[in-house]
Amino acid sequence: MMRLISLKIENFGNLSDYSLVFDPALTVIYEENGFGKTTLAEFIRAMFYGFERAGRSLDKNSRKKNLPWQGGTYGGNLVFEYEGTMYRIERTFGSIPRQDSFRLYNVDKNKRSNRFSENIGLELFELDADSFERSTYLPQTRIIDSLSSSGIQAKLGDLVQDTNDINNFDKALQALRNKRSSLIAFRGSSGSVGEAQKKITYLHQRLEEAQSLFPELDVLQKEMDALENRKEEILSALTSTREEITLSAEAASRRTLEAQYQALRSRVEKLNEQQRKILEAYPFAMPSESEMDELLAMYDKAAQLGDAPQMTEAEQEEEAFVGENKERFEQGIPDEETFEYFQNLLNRRISLVSSLEHADLSDNEKKKLEELNAFYSGGVPQEEVIDTWEAKEDELKIHKNRLSDLALAPEEEIQLQHLKIFFAPGIPERDDLSQKQRKLEQAKELRLQNLKIAAAVEESFEEQAAPAKDKKAALSIALFIIGLIFLGAGVFFFVRQNFLFGGGFLASGLALLILAAYFRLTQMISRGDRRAISSQERQIIRKSEEEAAALEKDVLHFVASYISDERSLSSKLSEIETKYNQYMYLNKKEKQLEEQGRLLENNIKELTNVLQAELSRFPLDKNLSFHDMLVEIHTGLSQMSELNKKVKELEETAEKTRADIAVVDEEVSAFLQPYYELVEPKDFAVQLSLFRKESADYLRAKDNIERRKKQKEKREEILSQYRQKLHIFSETYSCSLSLEDRQEALRMRDEVKESAILKKNMQEAKQELEEFSKKHEKELAAPISDVHVRGLDELKKEEERFVTELSQINETLVHHHQRLRVIQEQTDTISSLQDDLSEWSEKRQEDIKKAELLDQTIHYLQESKDALSRSYLGSIYQSFTKYMKRLMGEEEENIFIDQDLDVQMERRGAARDLAYFSAGQTDIVMICMRFALVDALFGDKKPFVILDDPFINFDDDNTKRALRLLKELSKEHQIIYMTCNSSREPLLDN
Repeated sequence: MMRLISLKIENFGNLSDYSLVFDPALTVIYEENGFGKTTLAEFIRAMFYGFERAGRSLDKNSRKKNLPWQGGTYGGNLVFEYEGTMYRIERTFGSIPRQDSFRLYNVDKNKRSNRFSENIGLELFELDADSFERSTYLPQTRIIDSLSSSGIQAKLGDLVQDTNDINNFDKALQALRNKRSSLIAFRGSSGSVGEAQKKITYLHQRLEEAQSLFPELDVLQKEMDALENRKEEILSALTSTREEITLSAEAASRRTLEAQYQALRSRVEKLNEQQRKILEAYPFAMPSESEMDELLAMYDKAAQLGDAPQMTEAEQEEEAFVGENKERFEQGIPDEETFEYFQNLLNRRISLVSSLEHADLSDNEKKKLEELNAFYSGGVPQEEVIDTWEAKEDELKIHKNRLSDLALAPEEEIQLQHLKIFFAPGIPERDDLSQKQRKLEQAKELRLQNLKIAAAVEESFEEQAAPAKDKKAALSIALFIIGLIFLGAGVFFFVRQNFLFGGGFLASGLALLILAAYFRLTQMISRGDRRAISSQERQIIRKSEEEAAALEKDVLHFVASYISDERSLSSKLSEIETKYNQYMYLNKKEKQLEEQGRLLENNIKELTNVLQAELSRFPLDKNLSFHDMLVEIHTGLSQMSELNKKVKELEETAEKTRADIAVVDEEVSAFLQPYYELVEPKDFAVQLSLFRKESADYLRAKDNIERRKKQKEKREEILSQYRQKLHIFSETYSCSLSLEDRQEALRMRDEVKESAILKKNMQEAKQELEEFSKKHEKELAAPISDVHVRGLDELKKEEERFVTELSQINETLVHHHQRLRVIQEQTDTISSLQDDLSEWSEKRQEDIKKAELLDQTIHYLQESKDALSRSYLGSIYQSFTKYMKRLMGEEEENIFIDQDLDVQMERRGAARDLAYFSAGQTDIVMICMRFALVDALFGDKKPFVILDDPFINFDDDNTKRALRLLKELSKEHQIIYMTCNSSREPLLDN
């Protein structure tokens, strides 16, 4: 039997630093929703099986789903007992499989073990991970899927070592079904036969379509002959119409030339008349365009000069300002550099005054200095005193660190926990162990006495027996000698304090001596040719044997409380004594650590009281640590020293600043005195700014007055030149112009431009008339014809009608030719279509025969699997009905279980799937089915079973019965029951 001992989770999902010790029978884990009960079950599965290949969704990716929420080492350990030996599995996991690690330890020997590999789950349970979950793990969710898997079927059919046989069967069956579906689908019309039928139907349709095209071919040929005849007729008529169009176009061209000639002559005469009328206004000469442009430019410049400017109010004010201040500024006006110097001097004065005003501590600094003075009102501590406090604080910290380190090592704590479980029936006294050891020694002595009696009897017949010693005699002597050697080795190891080896050798030596005595006695009794043992000797041997048996029985009763395997009494007693010594050592060490912890706590308390008393005179926050208090005292002393030093420096700086301000006041007052009366230092900045502005205004007004005087003189000079030029122009071209006659000048400019344009146009018109007359001299000389010809428009429409009809005929012929090619191509494929139709029909018949053969193969293979399943369904059904009766009482259901372990229940004469029933009924059936499956899978090797509150859908009565069944089953199985319902605990305690 296998059972779980304990587990430790470092980090797994939402669980972190979690430990659990399992009860050998029933472990109830009561926690609220969200604690991680399902995660705990997943951890146990991962310890045995690791993680499978990751799926895409989170539900199928256990590695990703159980990543630690808080980070850290991903994994933990699990301790279990198997065949009397305790093992510890240690696994850690990474984000990918190659980062995983696995280690197995023999806890009893405290060393690595290679008894199992990292596939320990498969090696222990002979089931893969999926089959393990389908059998020994019952979740709270409603699961009505099949419990069967290839691993379960293999184990049920005694094919554990050949699990691949089941996998290969499933693969073979699926391959046959796939091949059958590829020929003829089980549903629908897919498959190669269906495809062949579709191809045959398609070929029939194409063949019929091609053969139906022959009538259309004859009709097309007749239509094309008729269209060719009509095309010849239209081409002949179109030629006649185009000849008539040519004649009509020549007559129209002669009339057009005559009209163009007359229009050109009229244009020349009109332009000549317009030119004559313009030249009448200029009897002597007409000015050129360039002269008119210069004249108009002069008018524009004169207009830009405008009227004579009048003095504005601002200009009058400038004249008055210069007159008023002329006497004050005669002695000279300072330049800009001088003003800039005194402005910088005043800026420096402002800075000095400002620094003088701020030559004091800030409000925050003053407040801080007051606080520090109040803080140290009881006296400022010396550095030596603070060093003493810090030394005590360091000592206190060391004591606390030592106190936190006072604990057993993790492996010692685990070992002590395992020893407490081992001695759960009670811790024996050392005297009891010694007494039991003495009883075993007494039993050994009694059997040694029997051996000596037998040896004495043997001695009297030594001469007769010497030549005829048999194999049993030699064996008994050899066993006797080896037993004595083992006893000596055991005593040696006990003296060296190696109890494990000492106990082993003592137990082995005692066993060998008992075995030697047994062989010797049986040899003596069986030998008839030697002296028979006397009745007195027989009585002594029998009495000694009875006493030895009674002593061993007493020891056996004592040992059975702790160890129940098949080893010898001395070996088991030696192991108990070894574990007792380990337990006493660890227990004593734990108590010593607790005592050291109490001493450290007293020292911590004493140091704490001293520091609290010393630091209580300072107004410190009581919630601060002593280290932070000392830091605050140090910081305060440093701040107070810095602030006092700053106060002294500020007073020295203020005195020097006042002297610098007096020097500046004296220099500025001397600069302003020639221009203003006495000026107070507080008004220096305003007066200097006013002085600077007035000086600038005086200089600017003086410059403006001089500039306006020069502008007026220049304007009068320019206007005099313009009047002289106008007088000369008027005399030259017999006109009278002044500076005010700009519109008259514009009119003259337009006439000059118009005359130039008319002259150019007339030259072009004369040249065009001359060229036209030369070009068409013969046409113009020929008389106009009187022959009647139809209108050009009528002829054009007739031509267009013929062209349109001809285009339509050509288009129709092109379409007919295309259709003719299509028909010929399709009719040419008739022979190849007939060949393809024959080929596909033969292929369809072949595939139908293959499908029938595959159906027979699948049928026989399925019958073989069903026969294998029936071999174990009987025992599962018996176990299932047993659990149903224990759970439901006399209310039995008619249940049907198929070879895939699917369950159906009878209702109204029909078997129905569990999906038709309520969640409670379904869960009852599935729980009984799970325990029946566990019985069938494991037999007498009862595994542990994990139940994640599968009774959540039960009513009150069924819940009580289920929990009673759980307590009964815990006598046979180790049960781990998880629940979030507090009402379950009292029912399990009853």
